[in-house]
Amino acid sequence: NKDLKGDVVVSMPLSVSTNLLPTSIKDFYEDYPEINIISNTFIDNTDFRNMDADIGITFLPPNNNEVVILYEKKVECGYFASPEYLARHGYPKDFEDMLENHWIVTRVQLSNFMKEWKEIEKKAKHTRFVTNSTYAATEIVRCGGGIAIMPLRFNREGLVCLDNFKCDKAPMVYLVAKKKSKDIPRVRAVI
Repeated sequence: NKDLKGDVVVSMPLSVSTNLLPTSIKDFYEDYPEINIISNTFIDNTDFRNMDADIGITFLPPNNNEVVILYEKKVECGYFASPEYLARHGYPKDFEDMLENHWIVTRVQLSNFMKEWKEIEKKAKHTRFVTNSTYAATEIVRCGGGIAIMPLRFNREGLVCLDNFKCDKAPMVYLVAKKKSKDIPRVRAVI
């Protein structure tokens, strides 16, 4: 492991880099101290046609025969609010009550991987904050600005998952790599 060295470039949309954090990164660097990860983030999904990266993480499967899917995962989500928001505005009775009576925080790119999201946004009576920044949406929810759909990992971060109605939205995330570089030992280590 100590013999592997060099750069490995990983590309992903900002929503991935904000929501799917690499919790075991310290262990990786202990095992591979000479590998440097360079992370390129983009506002939207990239199609990886001209991927200037060894590895990519995306919500869309690649449409390029030079890129292969190595792994795919469904990201379970829920609707989240801060304890302060719920103390002030109450807990929604159900999904319809949330859309009718509560403040909604949304991201413009949600419809890229959840096709029905545009219809949900149309039904929401109080869409208070719309952004292209996943980080900004998360911080607005933390500050009591409304309810947003987020990966379930936010259960561990002090936000409250509205568990009295099911969130059936679960986007797919794909780990992809270039065919030509996926088997290079340092790239394989990062994969």
